[in-house]
Amino acid sequence: MTSEADFYSNEVSGVPSLQSPPDPLATVMSATHMPAAGESVPHGATEPKNKKRRTGPTELLIVSIIALLAAIVTQRYVVQVYAISGQSMMPTLNDREMVMIHKLSPGLFDIDRGDIVIFNSPTQPGKDLIKRVIALPGDHLEIEGDHVWVNGELVEEPYALHDLDKGEEDMMVPAGKIFVLGDNRPASSDSRNFSAIPIESVHGEVFLRFWPLRSMGSLP
Repeated sequence: MTSEADFYSNEVSGVPSLQSPPDPLATVMSATHMPAAGESVPHGATEPKNKKRRTGPTELLIVSIIALLAAIVTQRYVVQVYAISGQSMMPTLNDREMVMIHKLSPGLFDIDRGDIVIFNSPTQPGKDLIKRVIALPGDHLEIEGDHVWVNGELVEEPYALHDLDKGEEDMMVPAGKIFVLGDNRPASSDSRNFSAIPIESVHGEVFLRFWPLRSMGSLP
């Protein structure tokens, strides 16, 4: 069987590091010259009635802290960045590309057939895998050669590279689990090898490829 270095992390050697964008709340206020204490005002001139208030270091610090906390909360609970390592999702995703996921929450971003998800590897603790959801709990799944049927209907898979020689499946997906496959079937270790995976092991659904920039966009 083809070995697969198919794990994903937030830090990948050689991949450009991601930096937080500039704080949109931090602005530079134009300064209006005001007479210093004891300085005389030229004859005929008057002091501006509307004095612009300077943003002090303390206020900028507070705004920066708030922005940082917001970024941490977003990363922890809403979205997360992953770098692709491996070829199991080709041609949809290539090695060293970078994606964002919606983190799964009860009632939000429910998993559906065709979604691309990232989950804990059932065979390599501490590693994450990326695959496409083929069947949901209670589905009747059949695989024969390069054909996949779910509940008796042939699944159209224009995104997949097929493998004619990698076994057959005929099963009911257990409650609380999903059946996943890599798009690059000949090079993917997936539910054909380790069976259906628990939904609770899924980190989230991939919704955007953002690196490289020329390939930025949603995924099929």
